[in-house]
Formats: sequence, structure tokens, C-alpha cells
Amino acid sequence: MYKKILKGCLLVLMICLLTSCKNDKYVDYLSRTKELEIIDKKAEKFDIPSAYIDVLYFFGGYNDAYVVFMDPAPSTSGLIETVSGVPFEYTTERKMEVYYEGTFYSLTEAFNKEILSSANIVKIKENFENKENLGLTEKLKEEGLTKDNFDEIVEVYPYLMIDKYLGTYNDTHVVWFEEMRNNLGMVNYVDVSGMLYDQKYYEGIIVINDKQSYSLLEAKNRNLLSYDDLTKVFNKFYGYNIDEFIYENNKLALQTRFNILVDYYNKYMIEREKDFKLAWMFTLELLFEKNGVFVLYTVPELNSNIVVDDLVFPSEIEIIVYKENNVYDLQTAYEDNIISKENVLEIYNSFK
Repeated sequence: MYKKILKGCLLVLMICLLTSCKNDKYVDYLSRTKELEIIDKKAEKFDIPSAYIDVLYFFGGYNDAYVVFMDPAPSTSGLIETVSGVPFEYTTERKMEVYYEGTFYSLTEAFNKEILSSANIVKIKENFENKENLGLTEKLKEEGLTKDNFDEIVEVYPYLMIDKYLGTYNDTHVVWFEEMRNNLGMVNYVDVSGMLYDQKYYEGIIVINDKQSYSLLEAKNRNLLSYDDLTKVFNKFYGYNIDEFIYENNKLALQTRFNILVDYYNKYMIEREKDFKLAWMFTLELLFEKNGVFVLYTVPELNSNIVVDDLVFPSEIEIIVYKENNVYDLQTAYEDNIISKENVLEIYNSFK
């Protein structure tokens, strides 16, 4: 019995020695945050702007070591690099590299420094030979992206990582490339059939049909996507339906605020404001929430003095009260006991 236990222990020890007792953590998806970190470090190394650098292929992450093929890439002599007995054949002298803890290494250097194991090299070789399919991650498969649809998307955008698959509708594919989002910091909104997008995210949503790409609005105007399709795209992108009331971390979701504003406009503003203006969203703010009552305000172009309980409110603001799928102007909310006298005074003091 003792000998059997000893043999078992020796076997476990041998396995540990062969594998370095290391549980490899493998990831097949390069997050945009990590991609930007890698690009910035490469820009620093080459002393060139980050805008001139791209991660063309990602061959996997192995215990915080990220194997990539970049532009620009290091150029070394020879078209074959053999690592741990595994040959890598390149079409040019530009080769893949390993990013680990802020430093770039060649594949050979990373292996010799034990950043990568022999098992890692075998997996990298597998990914390298199958690089056309690398972007089809497990995450995208779970979102419903098939190999055939992936191939059609990659044919149009071969070097961009798909960050989110938003569905295929009658041979029309919708995806989100985080790399294409607008990072200029300017706040703007895009209204697509009553579905509101923050423009910085909207610009990364790409519609592909018959090897051509379009924005959501262009696809809608070309009848490539129906209203029902658009609602599904919105739901997949934001994770909630357009008519859901979303209030989290003391904030109303963008679409929720938009819905409240549209309802209020139709009920109280349409007679004096001929057209609904998306610009009102720029000034729409939540003042406070108490017991399920939400008080917001915006600054329309036309308004009249608001007098509630002898308090005269600034004429340039529009105060909106929301409760349980209903909107009220300030006077009506007070008269219907939706808000109290103390609430009115609190709102008044907010604008003094």
C-alpha cells in the first residue's frame, strides 16, 4: 500500500516537473484596453505616433504574455523561425512578437526566458496556421456568429477585431468594432428610428451587405434593416430594450432619458415647439430621485415663466417630473400631489 502511494506521489512530481506545475491561462480575445496598451508601448519604442501602429493578428494570450503580429513589425533575416522544435514559416522577414509586462520579445526570446512554454508554442503554431479564423472567438460564437458569416465580414474588414456581434438579418451583418469608435471626446447623439446612440460608440457599429459597408442610418435608409431588426441590434448593443426603464448607480440610461423627453414633448411642448430637437438632450439632466419620482430639466428655446406655490422659476428651463411611466410638468405634478411643497422648494433652490 505504501509503495503504491509513493509511486503515485512520484508520478505527480514527474508531471509537475514536465509542466513546471504551471496552469496556463489562455485567452483568445484581445481587449481594446490591452490592444491600446500594446500600441502605445510600440509607439514609445519606435518613437512614432500611435495612429501609425496596428495589431494585425492576435495569436493568443498566455499568462499575461500576448503574442501579436503588428504593423510595423520587427524585421530579421530568414523566413523561418524555429522555436522549441516548431518551425514558423513567414512570407516576409517581418515576424510576430510577444508583449509581456511592458516589453517586446521575439518568439525565440520569450521561449528562452521561459515566458512561453513548449505547449504555448504549439498552440501559437496552431493559431498561426489558422490565422484567418483567429477573430472568431468563443465570445463571438456565443453571440451567434457562425463561420460563414464571419468569413463574409472578414472579407470586408480583414484586419479589425470584431468586438461585438449584433446579428445577421437577411444576409445583412451588423458588428461593432471598438477600434472605429470616435475618441475625440465630443458629446453627440444619433437617433435611429427613435433609438438613441452615443455617437462615439455609434461610429463603431458597421452594417455589411453584399461586400459593402454602411452605418446604421444608411442601412435603414436603404431598407437593409427593418424597424424590428434595428430594435434587436439596439438590444444586443446596450443589453436592454428601447422601452425599458433603466436607472442604475443614480443615473438614468441614455434611452430612458430620451424616452422621457419625447413623452414630455408630445404632452406639453408640441404646441409651442413645432419640431422636437435632439439638442435638448445635451442639457437634459436629472436633478434628483425620491421614492420613485424623478425630476429632470432641460433648456428649450421657447418657454414661459413657471410659477408654482408663488415661486417663480427661470423662464429658460423646462422642468420634467416622471413617475411610473407618466410625465408631468411642474405645476401638474404639484397639483396632483406627485411632488410635495418641500420638493418644489428644493427644485427652486437648485436654480437660484
